[in-house]
Amino acid sequence: MGDRHIHAREAAEQAGFTVCPVVLFHRAAVYDSPLPGLAVQEYEPDGKAAYEFAQLYKYTTTLLHNNTGTHDEQTKAELSGSRS
Repeated sequence: MGDRHIHAREAAEQAGFTVCPVVLFHRAAVYDSPLPGLAVQEYEPDGKAAYEFAQLYKYTTTLLHNNTGTHDEQTKAELSGSRS
């Protein structure tokens, strides 16, 4: 897949930015899923793209909840049930 994302992450971190550890690679499912009107998770639920988006969601919600100090029960269940 190349290593551009690694160099970009390192540059952003050196500039003082917090960088999301999740990388969304160029996957066919990302481009194909809108054609039938589906999200990546609906189009190919067990695919790599769906997994990457699930990890992005998990990271983002954890980051947001850590900053607000709140978690609702549904979010807790989703985070504990997602693929790590």
